[in-house]
Amino acid sequence: MLRRFQQSTKLVSLLIGGGVCGGIFSVQVYSQLDQFKRRFKKVFISENKKEIFCLGREAFKNRIKEKLNHPNPSGIIFITGRKNSGKTTVIQSVLREKEYVAHINWRSIDKISNTQKLISSLNSAFEIGSFWSFLKDINQGLIWRILSFCFLPFVEIPKTISSAEKDIENLRSTLRDIKSILIYANKLSGSDVKSRPVIFIDEVGSLGTLANGNTEDREAVGLFAHWLVEISKDQKLCDVILASHDGFAVSSLPVDRAYVTSFVLPELTKDEIQTVLAPSVRKGTMNSTTDMDSIYQAVGGHAGHVAGFRSHDSIPDTLSQYALSEMQTLKTIFKGKTFCNIFGCFDGQHFTSIMKQFERERSEDVPDPAISQTRIMRQAGVSEEVIQYFVSEGYLFYNPAWDTLQSRNKVMLDVFIEKISSDKQIAFWRNKLQMWDVQ
Repeated sequence: MLRRFQQSTKLVSLLIGGGVCGGIFSVQVYSQLDQFKRRFKKVFISENKKEIFCLGREAFKNRIKEKLNHPNPSGIIFITGRKNSGKTTVIQSVLREKEYVAHINWRSIDKISNTQKLISSLNSAFEIGSFWSFLKDINQGLIWRILSFCFLPFVEIPKTISSAEKDIENLRSTLRDIKSILIYANKLSGSDVKSRPVIFIDEVGSLGTLANGNTEDREAVGLFAHWLVEISKDQKLCDVILASHDGFAVSSLPVDRAYVTSFVLPELTKDEIQTVLAPSVRKGTMNSTTDMDSIYQAVGGHAGHVAGFRSHDSIPDTLSQYALSEMQTLKTIFKGKTFCNIFGCFDGQHFTSIMKQFERERSEDVPDPAISQTRIMRQAGVSEEVIQYFVSEGYLFYNPAWDTLQSRNKVMLDVFIEKISSDKQIAFWRNKLQMWDVQ
């Protein structure tokens, strides 16, 4: 693309008023080319330059590497796991071997609520608009008509984003621009599979609102999803990794499931926990056997909770902080009225019905049970819509590989059983049809 663009500038230089005008234009164009190359380096971050703390889960990481290093990308790679379980860290550690990684972070975005927000996010991530912005300045009169005539045989000029165009056309324009950038990245990487670019979208579940929006928004999601398959499986321009704590996230994308490979991030094992907390053991602030067992019993293999012990000397204090945090999350749920109806049904009632199922299934051998979604719906008397809402908010975890549900994490289940799940509290709550202040 860039070579043809450079060739076209020579022809334009001859056509536009000879030396002076042509020379000025050529300088401007080559300046834009330099700017494009600088922005290209900014878009594709080399993960191997980052310090990433990620121990354990080697078998899981090897499976992802095997997919990324395959000569023929199979389509979208979807990775899910419990909220704050280390998905981003694991993926980044895998991508350290890659030279060109475009990381689109939607974790800081509440929801992609409309098509304009999707376009804006993609434009920002790939620096779209800067390379062709100078064409807007000369989009007038005879000069523009000459440039359009001369450029068309050599390169397809992406449409510039304007408020007058429809959102779908704007999205198509943005996707064409990104595709051009990927083509350029492939020319730099050559035929080396390990150098094939990767697009990594973090918390793709943010698209859920858009997927359930109006006709235009749903069309935008469909266009974007099919484009992801096109650039990966069909044209082999890059690998695509989508990550989310929402196990239902990929189901909102209208693409053939055969083009989506799903991976569920496993919890840490006891041995991996010992590896993670080895520095604390060496410092003498933890006992390698007694403390490791107590931590595993308290938080299970949740990587986010385990990692927190690295920066705290007191295990009881750390556990108290975790319990307080999960208590605040439960209060947030109980105050919610997403599914409130004429009978005064609060989110907390639905959530309690679900959590009671986990409590019934719990045992000493299975302290953090997983239950099939169908059985939860039947026994708790909740709809699939209710379950999908709690999963999207990170209050429950859905495993698409087994079609099972689990609590947000083991600490939340412990807090729920200890602080909330008493018959007296539930009876009081249901009789009053209002929320109580959980002490």
